[in-house]
Amino acid sequence: LDIRLAIGASIVSVIATSSGAGAALVRDRLTNIRIATVLQLATSAGAVIGAFIAPYVAVRLLFFLFGILLLVALLPMVRKVQH
Repeated sequence: LDIRLAIGASIVSVIATSSGAGAALVRDRLTNIRIATVLQLATSAGAVIGAFIAPYVAVRLLFFLFGILLLVALLPMVRKVQH
């Protein structure tokens, strides 16, 4: 699987999941609409910009950056389990 496809699939799943969960939280009035809108727009803009930049970035660099981002996302989960 090409790393570019993996990153694209990852961001699509993140956007879809957050949109679905966001709808339920809005219905229950548990979310801040302004912050959610800003974050959703930033995520979508980052995905579009990344899609245009990715063909020009070395595959090894994409693997490295994607791995670092996954490790950064893992750290809060590990800390939560330890406490």
